[in-house]
Amino acid sequence: MRITRFEEALLVKPAKLPDDLLKVYTVDAMSDAEGVDLCVAVPAHYTLIEKLKLISRLLNKYKFPRGLIELKKIEQRGGKKIAVIELKETKKHPTAWRSGYFQGSCGGHITTYILTNTFLQPDYTGKWVDGVEFWYNGKPITGDWDHIFLHGTMYRKN
Repeated sequence: MRITRFEEALLVKPAKLPDDLLKVYTVDAMSDAEGVDLCVAVPAHYTLIEKLKLISRLLNKYKFPRGLIELKKIEQRGGKKIAVIELKETKKHPTAWRSGYFQGSCGGHITTYILTNTFLQPDYTGKWVDGVEFWYNGKPITGDWDHIFLHGTMYRKN
């Protein structure tokens, strides 16, 4: 699951950003300032599934290279499209999520912000999902975890 050369060429460094770009969001660990780390112009022929898979690949490459992020499915719930995103450990880094990206108040906050905002795409004006649900190693993330807040279904604000 790699970024293609074609997709790499579509990456845009943020300045004044149009609403039709997919964005990878970030938080500065020192100032807690929220922002956009990078953007990609999406080819018009990409389906919703292809767009979500592209977001997964971008996050895998640029934000969470030791963990694995996959689109598991898109479900219809109450007339809303919900993307189910699975966060998996890898053989090479068997605790990257649990002992790395999920750890610490700051790290957990940054991980939560990046994943929820990047998958919800609050400013995107194209066809998108209504919500996102995160799974960890084959099971939905439920209940309170110490430093991440990825349980339940999160919805885009209208």
